[in-house]
Amino acid sequence: MPARIALLLLAALAPLAAQDSVRHRMIPEEPAPGQPFRLELSVTSPEDDPLGPAIRVGAELPLMDDIPMRFSGQRMGSFGGGGTSTLMVSAVAPGTPGDHRIPAFAISFATRKVPIPAIAFRVREALPGENLGLARAQLELPDRPLYLGETVAGRIRFTHGEKERVAGVFGIEARGEGVSFRSGISRMDGADGEMVAEFELTPIRAGEVDLRISGISLADPRSGRLAAEMRDRPFVFSRKVRVSRVPEAGRPADWGGAVGSYVAASLTVSNASPMIGETIRMTATLAGEGNVDRILPPEVPHGDAWDVLPTRERRPFRAPGERAFTYNLTPRLPGALRTPPVRLSFFDPETRSYRRLEFTPVEVQVSGQAPRQVDLVTVDPAAPATEIAAAPTPPSKLADPEPTAGSARERVAPLASSRGLAGANLAGLLALGAGLAVAARREWVARNPGRVARARARREVARALSRLRRAERAADAETHARAAVGGLRAGAAPLLAGQAEALTAEDVLRAAGWTEAARAEAVRSAFRCADGSRFGGRAAPGTLIHHAALAQGLAELRRRLCD
Repeated sequence: MPARIALLLLAALAPLAAQDSVRHRMIPEEPAPGQPFRLELSVTSPEDDPLGPAIRVGAELPLMDDIPMRFSGQRMGSFGGGGTSTLMVSAVAPGTPGDHRIPAFAISFATRKVPIPAIAFRVREALPGENLGLARAQLELPDRPLYLGETVAGRIRFTHGEKERVAGVFGIEARGEGVSFRSGISRMDGADGEMVAEFELTPIRAGEVDLRISGISLADPRSGRLAAEMRDRPFVFSRKVRVSRVPEAGRPADWGGAVGSYVAASLTVSNASPMIGETIRMTATLAGEGNVDRILPPEVPHGDAWDVLPTRERRPFRAPGERAFTYNLTPRLPGALRTPPVRLSFFDPETRSYRRLEFTPVEVQVSGQAPRQVDLVTVDPAAPATEIAAAPTPPSKLADPEPTAGSARERVAPLASSRGLAGANLAGLLALGAGLAVAARREWVARNPGRVARARARREVARALSRLRRAERAADAETHARAAVGGLRAGAAPLLAGQAEALTAEDVLRAAGWTEAARAEAVRSAFRCADGSRFGGRAAPGTLIHHAALAQGLAELRRRLCD
């Protein structure tokens, strides 16, 4: 009996004892200062516990200013029965010779995370007269404090080398809390055809922001001496940006959030010869650099000559750095009229002061006749009563002045006797009660986000359990595995306070606290089958044999979410 128990323990611990082996190779082994190189990471998994495809590799690579790195591809061996997965990473060596080190990190595969140990390498001394002739990248940002809400135009300029030239740029992204980033176009600039990549930054939080901008450029060799695999060039720029609030001192009352440098480009009207009462369209075009998309339209006041009503912009596609404000104008008087004034206040971050611009008005020739003036009846309070009685009757007086309202024949019914009063009051009370119930529900949800997440997860697990049972009865192994994986991720997400789509099999086992070998094998088998079909690999066989363990695990997760 003790011998049998020992065999069972060895069988249960065998998968846990198996480990993934990690090897790396650098091409070239000792790069020159600033020379691009390729890092190959080979991860070999046990035959009975394959890794599956790697996910989120680019986001998990360490960010280093002196060693830019970028994930460039994956080569896999046998998928269904273990094998080796080789990850290719493009990088650039530091500019200083000597010993360098890539810190340890982890890579997420379909079934688990694999730790990658620290990698030490050496950058050789540059040889006398050696010239690699490589292209260079340079970040261009304003050298000043930024302001909250402004849009800053930045550029990355690529200078060609003697032996290669930059032919394209892609994958530009920024990391840093408190900054909104939008990548723009890449174009050729200058007589030498240098590549320029444009982007926009918008600070959304005051304070100091650690900004990291990364991307990859495609280098076209000018000679055949550069290897084909060395054509991608990752780059990383790090900057500490100081973000300040727009000052309140001297702020105009009509300031609508404009931050930048602007000029009044033009002001046009749709019809320069309208009739009185005919509506025309006035368009004021603003040009410059700044947050043109977030400027509130300036208010144009009414006057004796015009009725003014703002309208929506009708030009969704406009030139960069331009904004058009449109208004409907209706003339009240005939003759030569000038359009009403259009003024805009903005904060100039270069001069750190508020400025105001005004569009040049346009002269409009209005035809037609104005309405006749109505003569009002005036009575002198000091006039005798006879003169007051002889005053002319106003034109608005009725022909028959005999009053009828309030007579005995036409009595006004009291409001309480109205038939619809009770129904209107009841409808109002019901609407008020419904509004209070909705407000109370929203307040409860805001105060209890964890309970809401658990309730949502319980519903997801219950639906997954129903799909699991239907797939088991239909002998549909692929649907069975997808239902199990979806339910396990949904049930484990609230326990780990993470996103369900990002969880692996090991995350689910850790969240649920399952250490039994049979349960662990069932979960890993379901993840291999589901992610294998998703990434185009061969699904793991025999998934339906774990139906009882998976169904029991989903039921346990649903009960835990009720606690």
